Amino acid sequence: METLIPSDMWLHVVFYCEDNDWYGHCLEFDLVESGSTLPEAKANIIDVIRAHIEWALQNDNMEHLFRSAPIEYWHRCWSGKPLGTEKIQISIPNADDITPPAWMLEEVRAQHASA
Repeated sequence: METLIPSDMWLHVVFYCEDNDWYGHCLEFDLVESGSTLPEAKANIIDVIRAHIEWALQNDNMEHLFRSAPIEYWHRCWSGKPLGTEKIQISIPNADDITPPAWMLEEVRAQHASA
């Protein structure tokens, strides 16, 4: 049976600042990384997203790839300011028969969380 792999996959990443630290939250995977600046948080979340996808593909563990973030983080995304999109490439060593899709990140800067 042939496995169909889409040409592009879209992920939502919401960035927010709390207690002087920046956080990047990938909503489809419920992965969170931080940094002292927005660019640092962005670089860190991209590294974790890439590692998460590569591990799932290398270990044929796609059923555990997606786990949605809690709804309050989706609300932050929907009410935030779009920052743009970024394509990240995924590589799978020693897997000549697999061509993973490009993963597109839709980036949003959230407003400060209400207390």
